[in-house]
Amino acid sequence: MSTSPPYLVTYAQNREDLYLWALLGHRPQGIYVDVGCNHERLHSVTRLFYERGWSGLNVDANPAFGAEYARRARDTFVAAGVAAEPGELTLRIYDRGDGLSTFDEYTKGEHEAAGLKYRELSVPVRTLTQLLDEAAIRCVDFLKVDVEGMEPEVLRGLDFARFRPAVIVIEAARLDDCVDLLGPLDYRIEFFDGLNTYFVDDAANDIDIHHYAARVLSTGFRTDLEHTLLRRPLARLRSQLGRAAGSMRRLARVIAR
Repeated sequence: MSTSPPYLVTYAQNREDLYLWALLGHRPQGIYVDVGCNHERLHSVTRLFYERGWSGLNVDANPAFGAEYARRARDTFVAAGVAAEPGELTLRIYDRGDGLSTFDEYTKGEHEAAGLKYRELSVPVRTLTQLLDEAAIRCVDFLKVDVEGMEPEVLRGLDFARFRPAVIVIEAARLDDCVDLLGPLDYRIEFFDGLNTYFVDDAANDIDIHHYAARVLSTGFRTDLEHTLLRRPLARLRSQLGRAAGSMRRLARVIAR
């Protein structure tokens, strides 16, 4: 089994994984739930955590991502939409990028005005409570929701009396609706990274964004590309040493004859 590098490797689009690590990196082998997970590696908020022993539930309405998440043996992937009520909705997938796919009619209208090409398919929709029960998840360290305008509907489908994620990170154009939902449930806004808002359960006394310096900056981090480039010279050296060792063994057999 390969070991994690001494630095953090960030895969997320806006370094959300580093901010989450600052909030939750002290918790060993935690549980995440990623609604609107998209790619397993590209812009992934959870891959850093998976590589460091965490596991969880990844949900996306686009079934094409299932093959990617099959690489994560400890994780569960579900191809479904998530909303306040179970049923079926029409998903619009845009050719320009999977990150734009949406059920939300207002968001569809915005993209249509921009002339983006798309295709549509009918997708089963479940509540987040149903999905957590089916995955046998009882405790959630962080919930990430990025579903292009449907974030409030995802939250409405979660039974907060049974499930209270310690951190909820939301990329939402309809942020006011999310604040109205989470505020009365005793969630506070801990941080805004310029794209996402991080809500923290008031009862979670061990979570504070001010740990960023100690947990991220002191450890150091690299992007996925930087990490890959740093490993290449070492891999090449190992290959060269292996070929050299093979040549020496062949020469030794010739001499022994």
